[in-house]
Amino acid sequence: FLAPGAYLTLVAGLPPTGYTGPLPHSGFALNANGETLSLYNADGTLIDQVTFGLQIQDTSIGRAGAGLWTLCTPTFGAANAPAARADARGLKINEWLAATYTAPDDFVELYNPTNLPTDISGTALTDAPGAPDRHRLPALSFIAPYGFTCLLADGNTAAGANHLGFNLAADTGSIALSTDSLELIDAISYGTQRPDVS
Repeated sequence: FLAPGAYLTLVAGLPPTGYTGPLPHSGFALNANGETLSLYNADGTLIDQVTFGLQIQDTSIGRAGAGLWTLCTPTFGAANAPAARADARGLKINEWLAATYTAPDDFVELYNPTNLPTDISGTALTDAPGAPDRHRLPALSFIAPYGFTCLLADGNTAAGANHLGFNLAADTGSIALSTDSLELIDAISYGTQRPDVS
């Protein structure tokens, strides 16, 4: 039983051999590149569910305010504490690889130049100027302060939140990053690329 107003904290993963600590373990880990977490009751009825995207170290996702999910400072067994966040309009396209020979995939790297985590939920990336929202980053996705995130441009969105829905052209092309309302944040046009040179 869970007492009224009480909290239960589960450690994601398996307990270490010989663990006798107070916290129960879930038996499964959470994917930092995003997945869906579901809570069911004993008869298999879905009680609650959240789908999250790219995660950053030492922060959590929790309900705050009107019960909406947001980035939080971890609070074990206590009310959630929303974390301060920077505006996505400060983000930069930092690096890309569009011609691969030995490298496994094309990629686009984003950089957060601020001292706060940045919420990148719903931001749009494209390689086609006339279609600014070819790919949207999933909800509850973040970049750490002064952090980088590498998005694989392989067209395989089923592989996780760090995969883009398009490949990059190796001859000439462009990359654009926009806010969730499609306000342009940053863009680059490039000429013919050399294999495995970003």
